[in-house]
Amino acid sequence: MNNVKASYSGVIDEAVRFVEKIQLLDKSLWDKVVAVFDYGKYKKHWHGEYWGKLMRGGCIVYKYTKSEELYDMLTYATKELLKTQDEKGRISTYDEEYELYDWDIWCRKYVMYGLMYYMEICRDESFKKKILSALTKHADYMVERIGDGKIDITKTSGYWLSANSSSILRPYVLLYKMTDEKRYLDFAEYIISTGGIDGGNLIELAYEDKLAPFEYPEAKAYETTSVFEGVFEYATLTKNERLIETCIKYADKVLKTDFTIIGASGCYDELFDNSTKKQVTYTESHMQETCVTVTVMEYMCRMLEYTGDAKYADAIERSFYNAFLGAINRKYGENDGLHFDSYSPILNNRRGLCVGGKMTLLDGSYYGCCAANGAAGFGAVTSMSAICQKSNLKISFYEKGTIKFDRYNISVNTEYPFDGKITLVLNGEGEEFSLSLRIPEWCKKYSVTLNEDLISGRLDMGFLTLEKNVKSGDKIVLDLDMPFVVQTSECFDPNVKNYFAVTKGPIVFATEDYENNTFDMNKISEYGYEGIQSRASLLDINNNSVRLYNYASVGIDWSKKMTVWLKR
Repeated sequence: MNNVKASYSGVIDEAVRFVEKIQLLDKSLWDKVVAVFDYGKYKKHWHGEYWGKLMRGGCIVYKYTKSEELYDMLTYATKELLKTQDEKGRISTYDEEYELYDWDIWCRKYVMYGLMYYMEICRDESFKKKILSALTKHADYMVERIGDGKIDITKTSGYWLSANSSSILRPYVLLYKMTDEKRYLDFAEYIISTGGIDGGNLIELAYEDKLAPFEYPEAKAYETTSVFEGVFEYATLTKNERLIETCIKYADKVLKTDFTIIGASGCYDELFDNSTKKQVTYTESHMQETCVTVTVMEYMCRMLEYTGDAKYADAIERSFYNAFLGAINRKYGENDGLHFDSYSPILNNRRGLCVGGKMTLLDGSYYGCCAANGAAGFGAVTSMSAICQKSNLKISFYEKGTIKFDRYNISVNTEYPFDGKITLVLNGEGEEFSLSLRIPEWCKKYSVTLNEDLISGRLDMGFLTLEKNVKSGDKIVLDLDMPFVVQTSECFDPNVKNYFAVTKGPIVFATEDYENNTFDMNKISEYGYEGIQSRASLLDINNNSVRLYNYASVGIDWSKKMTVWLKR
């Protein structure tokens, strides 16, 4: 567990508290997502994923805000869910006649996740024991029925070659860690042995590294990445170097072939589709699912923690400030959308096209998979802002606020992500320590001063370790050069040469004001920022000024089309 705590007063903090208020403190929402279990007569579909997704996100947000009101709400929702467990141990929305097929195992996975995440924050030891008892009964029901000589997990869903079912792997590894009960590790090893899909082997495909994920026999981005989350959890537990290498290869392949300029994946529906290249080709389809964005961020978070390579932090940051923050429905209650939008447009399209994973609830209202999953995305940033290893503090993400570790409080003063100057002031009584600062891939020039004097350091895997240790009273200023950068479409697809995009640091710009306009990509000016919005001006070929804004603040009323890629 990371023993460093970060609190913010900038973009991250505003977004976390906004979602906490409009979504996670809504008792009526929790009642609705519990009621589908109490009914328990469904034959198909994924109603049962909503509770676990919301609970996981709620617990992640609680770890950051420490809101007593939120803690009480999460406790209430957990107690209500446990009331739905039947005498056989099942917590499921499916009738027994139809169970363990379709999306049932997937939904039971999220029940396990929700209970586990709540246990991490639960302060009542007797209640934690009750939860663990319910959790093990829930898990044992599946162990007794699925496996060699029993139900084949790769044939338990009519969707995605049963990758959705196989993704229950990670909760079983986590449950083994909690209980030391070998049957859970055995069950995890059984899933590993199947390769994760019917008629194929995702694990071997990733290890061989010949195909990209969009070329796998099953290319559903969310479910595939969820399988590899489990493989990595198992691999690090068992110290299986081959599997660890496999998971790193998978991460790198996703970043190479299915990671767009706004940090999202999949430009057709919810599939890996070589979107790194295809992002510059117009499609009417909804694209870049928020569930995928959140899950890829989580996966890259684990890669960052394990490898220490800043390229994964760069990816998380690109996703967070663009696709993820852009998916938060800032007009919730004013439009007909849910708390998070399901898809992220990038070329001549609008937000709010449709609700991903939309299911009608018992009261006639509806909810969606991405809305339930969204809040979990905060964890990739709030839990990994900084990591302390031995006598080294490594800072991955920069925003105004405070970093606490050991006996130190480090104040961070910055306007990042809109400006590249970051000032750190150390206060505390701890011993001196070494400090490593992430130098983002987009930054080509930077400087660091320690108490007003320039200082150098050793740059390794994107982190600059200062040549001198730091101590209480020290002031460190990191100045990251953050110019406008123009990226042309042929850099992504050599056959598409008529578009360009504008970035500044981790921020990608977009506009609604582009219809029939052709722009001069060399005329960008008038940069400014306020609150959670930054802006710039761009001249069209008639020297008319058009305003660009950071991606997350464009198209928020869902009425207009927007674009990142501009005609030149």
